Amino acid sequence: MPKLFGAKWWEVIGAIGVIIGLLVTLNSIYFSEVPAVLPEDPEYPKISAYSQCEGQWIATEYRLCEDKDNPIYEMVTDANICGVEKTTELKNAGQFKTCEHPSHGIVGYKKTKIFEVWSGWRKGGYDQRSWCNELQSRAAKSIGQPIEWEVIETKEQRKEEFLRRFFYKYYCKAEAQWEPIYRTAQSKACGIEQPVAVNIEIAKTCQNPDVQVEYKRTRRKECNPTVSRKFYENGDASKLIEQIDKGEISWHKCATCEDLIENPNQYTECLIASAYYYMESSNIDGMKTIKSKLVARKSNPKGLNKKTEKRVKHQLTHLKEAL
Repeated sequence: MPKLFGAKWWEVIGAIGVIIGLLVTLNSIYFSEVPAVLPEDPEYPKISAYSQCEGQWIATEYRLCEDKDNPIYEMVTDANICGVEKTTELKNAGQFKTCEHPSHGIVGYKKTKIFEVWSGWRKGGYDQRSWCNELQSRAAKSIGQPIEWEVIETKEQRKEEFLRRFFYKYYCKAEAQWEPIYRTAQSKACGIEQPVAVNIEIAKTCQNPDVQVEYKRTRRKECNPTVSRKFYENGDASKLIEQIDKGEISWHKCATCEDLIENPNQYTECLIASAYYYMESSNIDGMKTIKSKLVARKSNPKGLNKKTEKRVKHQLTHLKEAL
């Protein structure tokens, strides 16, 4: 049976398979979108209020920064909860007045009358239309002002007399309308309104004491960044949480990304972790802040290893898509 380097051929194939499997696993870890400092504990709260924090909190120490003595309440704009602010505003300033005006068009008439009249017998050379026009002139004269005239019906009669002489009489029914009603509208033709001062009340914005959303994340003055770095670099997140619950350490010993700025790779990984949380919570301002910092790291990659450089480019692509 053939051998390779002293091993049987199937042993060599098996070893090659194991190596390929390891390479695939390493590659998935290397290009994984989940940063090393991203917590897997489902109990961790989402980063939803970075704007409340001093800097970008390190993901694994997020809970350590909660100040249980300083809850954050829901912000509401409600007159019943927050009260009102009294102020004065000018109404109608520079606005056109509202009125009826001929330039707005006619929507109807105040007065109408039906005229229904036969003419007397007349010789030829006249017609129904001429009689209606004559009747319109008579109607306008009797009313004493211009009218809108609408013919409804016309007809005529004829008779023959001695020596084939023909006579005609004409009928006209029409409606006369006068005193037009103009459309009411706001326009320059109506003039300018005079401004009027009106007292108004505007609901204030405040915290609703009945709805707590989270706790503030702060750093007390006794929180030494050097101690914070030690927790981050040497500690384990779950152990830190356990110590907090037991009261062995205080919550205020927490770190921000800026605490790690002396270590370019750790600092950058911290920013990347924060970016994921910003995207999870759709925090646009946070994403923009992190993006600007990562762009700066990309422009000046001094001190970054190749893996971190690639992760920066990868994360910037995701931020660009999210924004």
